[in-house]
Amino acid sequence: MNTVTERKRLFSNVLSLLVLQGANYLLPLLTVPFLVRVLGVENFGLVAFITAVVMYFIIITDYGFNLTATRKVSLCRDNPQQLATLVSEVFWVRMLLCGLSLSVLTLLVLGIERFQSHAFAYYLAFGMVLGNALMPVWLFQGLERMAYITVLNIGARCVAVAGIFLLVRQPSDYWLVLLLNAFGYLLSGMVAVYIQIFRLKIPLHRPNIHTMLMQLRDGWHVFLSSISISFYTISSSVILGLFAGNVALGYFAAAEKLIAAVKGLTAPVMQAIFPAVSRKMVENQQAAFRFVKQVGLVMLVLLGLACLLLVWFAEPIVTLVLGPNYQASILLVQLLAITPVVVLLSNIFGVQLMLPLKLNKRYSQIYVVAALLSLTLALILVPLYAELGTVLTIISIELFVMLAMGFSVWRYLRLNTSITAEQSNV
Repeated sequence: MNTVTERKRLFSNVLSLLVLQGANYLLPLLTVPFLVRVLGVENFGLVAFITAVVMYFIIITDYGFNLTATRKVSLCRDNPQQLATLVSEVFWVRMLLCGLSLSVLTLLVLGIERFQSHAFAYYLAFGMVLGNALMPVWLFQGLERMAYITVLNIGARCVAVAGIFLLVRQPSDYWLVLLLNAFGYLLSGMVAVYIQIFRLKIPLHRPNIHTMLMQLRDGWHVFLSSISISFYTISSSVILGLFAGNVALGYFAAAEKLIAAVKGLTAPVMQAIFPAVSRKMVENQQAAFRFVKQVGLVMLVLLGLACLLLVWFAEPIVTLVLGPNYQASILLVQLLAITPVVVLLSNIFGVQLMLPLKLNKRYSQIYVVAALLSLTLALILVPLYAELGTVLTIISIELFVMLAMGFSVWRYLRLNTSITAEQSNV
């Protein structure tokens, strides 16, 4: 960093996101041992299936703005009028996409029997989509005011977790889990909009169709990559639930919760440095590459050690956290333990380097190909091997994405003679 002020701001943002990410993973993880026992494997799998479906709509309403809009906010944050215009455009686009998502959910409920049988639960869970659409994470991140995100999310999640422990008492209470999670999203989203308008003094203007369309166009490639990512993350749960049932999905979802906690160890740091990397790529590419390399190496070492410990102690961890009825999740945890490291490398190559270098099109192309490969593998492996087939599909696709993005960065460095040999060592 160039100044003491920038270092302090980055440290504050990293600390805020560390606390936030820890809460995002640890608070729900506190409920996992309780829910897997109270709901049982089947209803725990049902909650995972409904949540996975709703996550599709969250990705649609996000539309990649957590990357594209964050970068734009970081560049125009000193221009109040331009910033207010940008914030209004992104807000109304997300509201429009939220309305379209609700229409699609209604079509699914009316047309597919599996959705009809739990229609009420799907609509309850949709509150997460609206709450997420209201929450301007991209604004706070671009302004490097992550403390707001931390306080709001932790407060809302604490309310949801407390409600789960107090109110969920039997397997038929699965819908309360969805309702309480949705309430947490809505609460944090509404308070965030209040802070944006009345504390940060960033008003919402009337929607302008032309500028909204421009935002949709600008975010298309990142959105395409985001929706493609869902085919080997979220879709893995959906396909497993459709072909193997809620019990198999319950074993996988429980293992995935443990892996998600490990993945979250480095996410705050990588999320916090993205605005700084975006600015440095414009000002000084040498400094940007050097900064990403330094941070990336530290994160890789720490995460690698955590993953090795998870493999070694998988059996006692699963028995302690999930209980004796989830022995089938032990192998899944051990196999999936490689994915946090692979995903971190993909983030370094893709988010931290490819996007600031404006390789958006190649970035999205990689994820589109990954989505097609994932769908093909899942349709072959899941009917044969159930939850194990899902895990093998995820590992294969994550490796493909990492290698493809690494190759893209290497190729960019080779073709651009303006980048020094020092950068080529990244």
